[in-house]
Amino acid sequence: MISSDLILSRFESFRVHTVMTAGLLDGVNPCAFAAIVFLVSFLALAGYRRREMFLIGTIFTLAVFIAYLLIGLGIFGILKAIKGVGYITVGINIAAGVLAFILGILNLADYIRFKKTKDPTSFLLKLPLSLKNRVRLTIGSDLRGEKGRKKGIIRITWAAFAAGFIAALLESLCTGQIYLPVIVFVLKMPGKSIRAFLYLLVYNIAFIIPLATVFLLGFFGITSKAFSGFMKKRIGIVKLSTAALFFMLSAVLLILK
Repeated sequence: MISSDLILSRFESFRVHTVMTAGLLDGVNPCAFAAIVFLVSFLALAGYRRREMFLIGTIFTLAVFIAYLLIGLGIFGILKAIKGVGYITVGINIAAGVLAFILGILNLADYIRFKKTKDPTSFLLKLPLSLKNRVRLTIGSDLRGEKGRKKGIIRITWAAFAAGFIAALLESLCTGQIYLPVIVFVLKMPGKSIRAFLYLLVYNIAFIIPLATVFLLGFFGITSKAFSGFMKKRIGIVKLSTAALFFMLSAVLLILK
């Protein structure tokens, strides 16, 4: 019978890759992907100059990174503070493992449903329409129309940062389905807090890579329609890969209680 220590040592050997892969999959999650595609489309139609578009997209992406990192650090800090209470720690591991398993099943169900219908709107795991509209409203409220274009650089920068930060908080209700099990996974790794911070940093850098890539491609002329078509062709493999990630995390969290 394989011991928990041996299993832990095996997982430690690729923990960075696991965290990075999780961040990338979270970044191409339709919840996060849709917001940056909308931003690219919105800026193209709103009449901003290219340097203003670049500034807004850069600050927006940076704000998403900061907001998501702060969320992760907050959750990590709370869990670490109660880690010393044995039965609570075991309960958290079990709860996170069960949650990861359930989310793996739901992502697998989404994959099977998409293979049959080719309709991403039928997903079980998605951002509710009300929140999706709220994200779009947040992005457009201070940047829309002539009023937005006439703002000075400082006000445009602040508006872009606020939009990105708030959008990230709203989207976390959907994207957090990957983030939370990964944070518990990181918490289980031996080492000092600085190492855990570096793991969260890796996760969040990986998370914004798809967002930054989409923005840069949009900045150089790729349309939102092209992005949507590209994503639709690959959403099945994203769902299947996410399901596999959840099953792996579930195994680690439940076995290594």
